[in-house]
Amino acid sequence: QDPHSPVRERKNVFTAFCNSFNHERVSYLTAPRVKAWFLEMQEQNEYCERNLNAIKSLLNHFFKFLVTERYLKENPLDKIRFARRCPPTRQRVILSRLEIISMLETLKTQSPAIIYPFIFTLTHIGARRDEIRCLKWNDVDFANSLIHLRFTKNGKARSIKMDTVLRELLQSLPKTHERVFMNQFGRPLSATQVDDALIRLQKKVPTMKRWRCHDLRHSFAYNYLKQGGDMYRLQAILGHRSIDVTIDLYGQLQAVDVDELNLY
Repeated sequence: QDPHSPVRERKNVFTAFCNSFNHERVSYLTAPRVKAWFLEMQEQNEYCERNLNAIKSLLNHFFKFLVTERYLKENPLDKIRFARRCPPTRQRVILSRLEIISMLETLKTQSPAIIYPFIFTLTHIGARRDEIRCLKWNDVDFANSLIHLRFTKNGKARSIKMDTVLRELLQSLPKTHERVFMNQFGRPLSATQVDDALIRLQKKVPTMKRWRCHDLRHSFAYNYLKQGGDMYRLQAILGHRSIDVTIDLYGQLQAVDVDELNLY
């Protein structure tokens, strides 16, 4: 019933899944049966591999719950793999370090108390939009300068180190709700509000690149590697389940692109 629940965004997926399996016992949800359902969905809707991976991620939280509550011994999705075969539908937009600094300065004048702190956090830790949007104060460890991300795409929690600037910014925010990022009406910040605010910002600044929240994640990875960052550490920061995913997304960065390479 919660209008802000992320389950509402997955309604079609859960409806299709329940329509197929609501007559069976939970114990019958084995990897072969679930994969057969995925392939059926692919045939009916002409989904590509990336679509199936997205659906798998949405259902992963549900299966994690079943395992935690001991309705299942293991998560069948762990044994199901889909390749990243189809190209992205939208070209990546990469912001350089200077472009990000300029963008944050502009955003600070437009929405200093709501959108600016949210985007500032995204640019500093390379997280996904909803990972930060769902962040709670209990998951911000100021003593150890850590942010614990619980609501992740693959269902696996991870912790990221905060730098001094980010820690000071978060400490300055009002703690009126269990969620960190709130809107002007005292409610948790929604994905639509974030996206609409960015569209308005980019209309006001025509020279700004037309980026989205996920482009900040790509920009973080690119700038991290460009300054000599390690691919395995980047995997841990971004929360990819496999190093192959990280290399597939960002392995095209050439050695010539790395700034000031000095190992000693």
